Amino acid sequence: MNKLVIFSGTSSTKKEIVEQIKNLLGDSLEISAYATDDDVLHPISNSLVLVTSHLILDCVKPLIKENCKTIIARRTLNLSNLDKILYINPNENVLLVNDTYETALESIELLKNFGFDFINYTPYYPTSDIDTSKFKYAITPGEPHLVPHNIKNIINIGPRIIDITTIVEILSILSMLNQKSHNISARYINKIISLNRELYTKIKT
Repeated sequence: MNKLVIFSGTSSTKKEIVEQIKNLLGDSLEISAYATDDDVLHPISNSLVLVTSHLILDCVKPLIKENCKTIIARRTLNLSNLDKILYINPNENVLLVNDTYETALESIELLKNFGFDFINYTPYYPTSDIDTSKFKYAITPGEPHLVPHNIKNIINIGPRIIDITTIVEILSILSMLNQKSHNISARYINKIISLNRELYTKIKT
């Protein structure tokens, strides 16, 4: 059985990505996953290693043996959770809350690319010096504990998952691309079509 080892920063991200891969690939892989913030880490050998960022790779690199292949995941937003944003009125000023300025900007760009460009985003992160008293809403990809306490309307769209190009790369390395690619692409396309319909209805109303 093929072995995939996942390293993420937090347990919530670990759980989300493991669930994503299991839903897509079923029992075709033996999956082990570790969160660098919470778990005891062990040396890894003879496995495909997926890390969720360059920062995580720097942290776990000494544990990865030379007989492993390592992929740095390209991340995207979980389409299943984005419909919550449709309840925000157009042109509303919203905080986008994440752990760093860079990841907040990445999430804003992803949201706009998905069509959620009808609201005004301001990036917010732990060291931000922003007056949050004028904001009624905050959107966060899995970091609700970082949202300022004065904001009551919190939309947690969940940790970012890995995108379809990373899934394809995993399948290619493990020689599973021909076996799984059709079903995976069909799932992504169906979800995108459903989301686009909801966005169209929102815009029309």
